[in-house]
This record gives sequence, C-alpha cells and structure tokens, in this order.
Amino acid sequence: MSSDELSKTSKIITPFTREKMVEFFVGPILTPDQLVFRDLLITRMMGNTALPALPTSFLTLQAALDNPKSTRDEILEIIASDTGIVSKILAVSQSVIYGGMAVSSLTEAVNRIGLKEVRKVALAGGVVKALSDFDDGIDWGAFWVRSIVVARLVENLIDSFQVSDGSGYLTGLLHDIGRIFMRHHFPDLYHPVNTQTKEHGGAYQAERFLFGFTRAPVSAVLCKKWGLEMKIVTAVHHQYAPLNSLPKPPESIQSPGFLACALDLAVCLADMSGLGMTPEDSQVEDYTTLPSYQMLLSFPMNKELDLNVEREISRAKAMVGALMG
Repeated sequence: MSSDELSKTSKIITPFTREKMVEFFVGPILTPDQLVFRDLLITRMMGNTALPALPTSFLTLQAALDNPKSTRDEILEIIASDTGIVSKILAVSQSVIYGGMAVSSLTEAVNRIGLKEVRKVALAGGVVKALSDFDDGIDWGAFWVRSIVVARLVENLIDSFQVSDGSGYLTGLLHDIGRIFMRHHFPDLYHPVNTQTKEHGGAYQAERFLFGFTRAPVSAVLCKKWGLEMKIVTAVHHQYAPLNSLPKPPESIQSPGFLACALDLAVCLADMSGLGMTPEDSQVEDYTTLPSYQMLLSFPMNKELDLNVEREISRAKAMVGALMG
C-alpha cells in the first residue's frame, strides 16, 4: 500500500464544519430545549477527543480490503501485525461455531473460517476496541450481538445482488453508535429515553419525541468523522424508513439508498427476533410488508435472500464471546 493511500485512511477527523453537521439534523422544527441539546451534541462531536480513534491496524486493514490489488498475503501480514486482532481471530476459529477444535497458527485459523469471516472479525474487533472506554452501564454483550447480527444480515442481503465489498458489514456494525455516544456524553439528558419507551412505542420513537431527532443522524456524523465512505454515512443517516427520507429513490444496487434499505430491513429483522433495545422496538409484524423489502425485490438477484436470523445470532454470540473474552 502506498503512503498516499495510507494517509487517506489515517484521517480520524475529516474537515467537517458545524454548518455541515447541522444539515444532518433535518426534520421538524425543534423546540428551544431540543435546539440546545442538538447544539450541545454538535459541539461535543466537533471535539477531537469526543470520539475514540479507530486503531491504526483497522484503518490499514480497511484500506487494504478496499484495494482490489491487495493480495491474501498482504492482508494476512496486516492482520498479523496486531496481536489483539490475531488473538480474536484465533478465539473465533476455535469457537463452537467451527467445531471448538484448537488451532496452532493464524494461517490455520484463517483456513478454517475463511478470509471473508476474518474480515468481519477484524473489523468488528477494531470497532469494539475503539469504543471499549465508553462505559455507562450498557449491556455491551447485548449491544454488540445486535450490531453484529445487523451487520451480518446487511452483508448477506448485499451478497444476494452482488459481491459485497464490506461496506454493508460496516454499515450494520456502526448503525447504532449514536445511541452510545448520547448515553455516554449526556447520560442525564438521555435517561428519559430509557424510561419512556413503553409510553412512546420504542426507544427510537422516544428519542424523536424528546429530542426532535433520533440516534441516526448522530451515528451518521460519527461515521463521517471517522472518515468512512459517504455511502455508509448516507445509509446510516437514512436507516429508518429510508424511502421516505432519501432525496431520491435508489437507482442501483451500488447506491447509498439501496444500502439504507438493506439496513432498514436488517434492523427490522433483528428487532423482530428480540434483539431490540426494548420489547417495544419491534414495530413490524411481517417484514415482507416493509417498503424497503419491496424495493430490494425490484432489483435482479444473483441468489435468494439469506434471512436466517437465528443462524446469524448464534454466529454473532460466538464472535462477541471471542471479542470480549
């Protein structure tokens, strides 16, 4: 990888003005108190210390994985340079999902689980490590299981239409970090969300009622600050009812709108399976009625949709056990 390529991926804080951040919080007119909270959030997000930096190995690996010229040996060399990632891959490869048998080397572990799964473990490990200091009493095990299930489902959906480039997995993995950010930096202001989910029909609806916006724009701003590609930022921003909020409908399977619809469906499936923040989060009884699902079906598929949620929950639990063990 050239120094120019690496420098492009090493920017933790991309040029991002307050005015540009405000544009993410479009919607109803906010009350004076809601405006105060939005401005507090933006001020905090503009700070260089508000968001932990992604590990250098994560950025280097992400750039290598995005580079079609990268070889298997080059990717393995990057992975091998981070003992933390290596230990997680070894742990996952020896989990019950893969038979619970011991491995003696990174190469053996990679051969057992495959390079595609290695990518998922490495990317998840980098994000988990970056947010490990955010300790506010949240059930991290449950949070990461849900996030990884959503990530795996989004990638499965993308794979039904084209070979995934990994953007779907990252989109699902990071779609909910805005909630963690608000809980961590503004625990007192966010606390009413936790106590009013039944009253408003779920955490998402409680956020909108209390703040005038949801975690989605906060998550999108954080993804942009981490320097992730705009397709991911846009999909995270429009993850709820994307066909109602996107400036134009998805035109291709490569579009941010298509990714947003895949994310919307994956979140719905996770919530229906009991992985929501609260029991009230699942608002859909039949995912096939979801506009995002219908939109996905309007595009030609290479293979049937893979929506085996229970399988992905089992795999996510095994991965989380390895990442947090």
